[in-house]
Amino acid sequence: MTYISALELFSVGIGPSSSHTVGPMRAAATFVANLSERGLLARVDKVAVVLCGSLGATGEGHGTPDAVVAGLRGLDPRTCDVEEVPGAWEALGDGAEIELAGGHRLTMARRDIRLAPLTRLPGHPNGIRLTASTTADDGAAHVLHEAVAYSIGGGFVVWEEELTDGGDSDLAAVLAETPDGDAATLPGRGAPAAPALGPTAPAPPTVAAPPSAAPTSARAADLTSFDSATELLEVCRRTGADIAEVAWAQEAALRPEIDVAAGLDAVWAAMSACVDAGLTNEGQLPGRLGVRRRASAQRARLEALEARGRSRRSRPTTPPPTPPPTPPATSPSSGCRRSRWRSTRRTPTADGW
Repeated sequence: MTYISALELFSVGIGPSSSHTVGPMRAAATFVANLSERGLLARVDKVAVVLCGSLGATGEGHGTPDAVVAGLRGLDPRTCDVEEVPGAWEALGDGAEIELAGGHRLTMARRDIRLAPLTRLPGHPNGIRLTASTTADDGAAHVLHEAVAYSIGGGFVVWEEELTDGGDSDLAAVLAETPDGDAATLPGRGAPAAPALGPTAPAPPTVAAPPSAAPTSARAADLTSFDSATELLEVCRRTGADIAEVAWAQEAALRPEIDVAAGLDAVWAAMSACVDAGLTNEGQLPGRLGVRRRASAQRARLEALEARGRSRRSRPTTPPPTPPPTPPATSPSSGCRRSRWRSTRRTPTADGW
């Protein structure tokens, strides 16, 4: 079974969507990098991008065109200034110069990134078609390189050739690949995994590794040898380890423990910063729907209620006055009931009623 690291599942990137923002940004950056590797970048004078299917339908609200511009410029969703991305597509207008990754400059217009919600590419609903062209001496445009990418969720990107090389069109099989295209294999399941930090994991700061010692090679192989939830529970029963220890052994089999700890710390720090930003920012969310940000106002209301509660609890309390004794409840006497009964009752006589 191919294993996907926690540092790939919980990846750091710009929002609001991993599939509609991070994935397209990575696809655009990879496209420019491929142009450079092929020796074509210096000849490019036009880049066109078509956002197909779901990306075309909801991409504007998710900031997909802005993310594409950022990716073409070589920005990394893990490390870029998030304030630098919004509005990049609109700023192109009828034509503005941008610098692609690698230092190549060209003019790009807003119309060069097109939304095509009714165009469904065969591999996945989130399709991106990227085209780089040059203008010949006769004025005709010649395509230098064209590629189709699919943003399949979680920031993962699959290229069309990955679905067609060798006749393999199973997207689920490609989904099991790590973002750099190499399957992460754990000890006891085939080839050893590369220790390098995955491309979706943040660069580790200098932190101390967790107090737990790294498992021995035999125990590590035992803790990572399972292919289903049933087998996972059997591993826990046999070794006495809990699921958290098994998960840690999985990560430690891929990279040094200090990198695992640093990566998880960086993910948690990014999550906390996102929560803080959501509780602070006001106004409307990006897009045409005009959705109002509510978290900040809700936080203010809750803090006001909490402050009032603390204020009441801090006041000196005096016992409430003792209420006067309540007289016992009285009910109509049986005589009253009989009296009312007599007043309405007809009495039979010898002659009848």
